Amino acid sequence: MLHRSRLKKSVQFESLESRDLLAVAAIVDGYTDKWSYVPGETVQLYLNGETVQEDVELTIYDAAILPDLTFVVEELKPQVPDDDAWKNGFGYDSHASFTIPEDMPSGIYYFGKPEGLGDGRGGKQIPFIVKDPDKTSDIVYLTSTNTPNAYSEKGGESAYTQYATDKTPTVSFERPRNTHFRTRSINSWMLQQDYDYRVIGDGDMDDYSELQNSRLLIVAGHNEYWTAEAKDSYDRFVREGGSVMILGGNTMYRKVEYPSDTTMKVLGQWDSSLVLQSIGMNYHMGGRGNTCGHCSPDIGFGGYRIIHNQAPFFEGVNFDRGDLMIMKWTSEFDGFPNLGLDNVDATGFPIVDPAYSTNFHFFDVYGFEIAQGQRATLPRRTLGGWIEYQDTPTTGRVINTGASDWGNYAFRGVHGNEMKMLTGNMIEYLLGNSHSSPPPGDFDFNKRLEVADIDRLTQAVRTQSGPIWKYDVNMDGQLSNSDRDAWMAVKGTTWGDTNLDGTFNSTDLIMVLEAGEYNDDIEGNSSFTEGDWNGDSEFDSSDLIFAFVSGGYSPTAKPNQANLIRAWETTPTSERDNGQDEEQDTFEFAEAYDWQENEQARKVDSLFAQVEEFDFDDDQTGLLSADAASLKELERPFEDDHQSL
Repeated sequence: MLHRSRLKKSVQFESLESRDLLAVAAIVDGYTDKWSYVPGETVQLYLNGETVQEDVELTIYDAAILPDLTFVVEELKPQVPDDDAWKNGFGYDSHASFTIPEDMPSGIYYFGKPEGLGDGRGGKQIPFIVKDPDKTSDIVYLTSTNTPNAYSEKGGESAYTQYATDKTPTVSFERPRNTHFRTRSINSWMLQQDYDYRVIGDGDMDDYSELQNSRLLIVAGHNEYWTAEAKDSYDRFVREGGSVMILGGNTMYRKVEYPSDTTMKVLGQWDSSLVLQSIGMNYHMGGRGNTCGHCSPDIGFGGYRIIHNQAPFFEGVNFDRGDLMIMKWTSEFDGFPNLGLDNVDATGFPIVDPAYSTNFHFFDVYGFEIAQGQRATLPRRTLGGWIEYQDTPTTGRVINTGASDWGNYAFRGVHGNEMKMLTGNMIEYLLGNSHSSPPPGDFDFNKRLEVADIDRLTQAVRTQSGPIWKYDVNMDGQLSNSDRDAWMAVKGTTWGDTNLDGTFNSTDLIMVLEAGEYNDDIEGNSSFTEGDWNGDSEFDSSDLIFAFVSGGYSPTAKPNQANLIRAWETTPTSERDNGQDEEQDTFEFAEAYDWQENEQARKVDSLFAQVEEFDFDDDQTGLLSADAASLKELERPFEDDHQSL
């Protein structure tokens, strides 16, 4: 099926030389009766002419500022705005109208050639949106319409000039308006790509039917002002499997409502925790770039430092870890929860807060900026971020670039070609059916399998409380100790390897002895590094048996039973106990005896290393469950001396 959004116009712009010569409409300013239309609807135009004019030509331009078609305006005349026009509307009379042709593709258009596309407070534009009534294109392209209305000072004031005295101002849509200056480059670029897409504005987001039949939502840039209904539509789209690409920063920062079809009222700031849930980041955790008017040029990089380039959409783009992707003039960044940098600012990389990242089915961060203007309690930092995430296996994949000028100044900057290629690659990636997979066992997505991961997995298995899709390492549809075994296999080690260096030896046993939790009286207080290897939250002999039965122990020496017992019996009481800390006696004893007899001064393999390696029931099969009784017998003299084995 050929979507209206992809139709090519059969009638191109008709030059004035090929028709009766008419004067070009001379317009001071103007606006339309609403933002968005479908083909067949009639646009009411409220135009302020420079002079009284009759039968003049008005040309419609597309998002690339190329002429699309012309029509005749029968009458123009000068008009004067009403008082307090910024909130009450300009009150112009309508002397012209235009019916959207049935074959007009969905897109952003302007009545007359727009001026001041880079003017954040207005410019001279009469923009409008043509929507696709079929609502079935692959991509929905959301252009920012609320934010430029809040910024606009047409009629004397803006929402921002009002914030000093009124935190919840109401501004009118019935005044000259503009497309957002931070989307001018991406709007033009998108029009030149061969994507099946349609355009909507912020006000259209309240209607979920505008999204539900598409696969990808592109939030084009600086969509700051959201109604509750629009946020609900966004959340539902992702929840039902739709993918999203956000090409802006300061997204979903302020909450608004529409008291009428022609006004927008600011209700305050969105709860930043709710924003974090919706888009994976928020402005409170980010901040300003170093080229904003009142920012320090000495903080940050003026772009994103690349963290890694392993995602499929880096193909063909020459960025390596540590490279700077310049995005000069980017003034606002959304950020993510972090625990600071792993080194000084000049060379460090973010430490993502695992309490945040472990909530996702998939999470990755590709670039970051050191932002300013917001506050964070150390070691946390305000960092702009470029992230990818997925909440669950059935929800949509989201890429949030987090930078307000990704599709604006950055597209025209030093790395403009690279950023255009990345943007196109990300679109293709999100439309595709093969997304990056979660690394097995790396539950906080820090690209390392470490103690925190096995502890999280153990808790999930023990309590049966973790989502199966996250902790089912062996992918058998359930949470069990088999998943813990699978994690060890992925890590390439065995139970008992406390420091996860790939070898289970006396070093690991000394580590758990130092923790001092063997057979203690505190219930459920032990973790992996404290000797809980069988997953019951305790450290006792069952953990030692469990680890040695796994067969991964690598001894440095193997004493016989007689030597072991004789060593204990012949060790002076003072060296067993030292008369000080009875709970540490076993460790002190192990330290005191040179098991290897290699004259290394009192440096030994752990007593436990020797005990557990020994085949206590002499069946020549190594430590098995049958050796447990013998192990208990060997423990007795330690217990009699109030020792903790």
